[in-house]
Amino acid sequence: MRTKDISATNWEIILLLLIGIIYLIGLRSDKELFLPTSFSGKKLTIGKSKQAKMQRVKSYLIESLIFSVVITGICLFFTFLEVEYVLELIVYIIEFFGLLLVSFMLNYSLGEYKIKKYKKHIDNLDN
Repeated sequence: MRTKDISATNWEIILLLLIGIIYLIGLRSDKELFLPTSFSGKKLTIGKSKQAKMQRVKSYLIESLIFSVVITGICLFFTFLEVEYVLELIVYIIEFFGLLLVSFMLNYSLGEYKIKKYKKHIDNLDN
């Protein structure tokens, strides 16, 4: 039976949310999984040296660059499909760099927070 009523999908949405919540609860037991990883999935170094920090910043920047290119590409794709209004090129450039900046700041702050939290967890295990 087909219906246009969106409330027919309530149970499916609730189940999808529950799957995500149960998955996150299961991951909480393994702290190592919360370490930031590079775009290729390799775990980043957790050292305090300048070289280790630069490696992490480079990884955050690459991930932010890829995210910005993908989102801007999707916007351009929908513009060519005439789903969106056609904007000037400068708007897409501003959108790209805005996404890059916001994504980099989020990646950097979350990544460094995860590393600090992981180090604290390791120190508690040593004590």
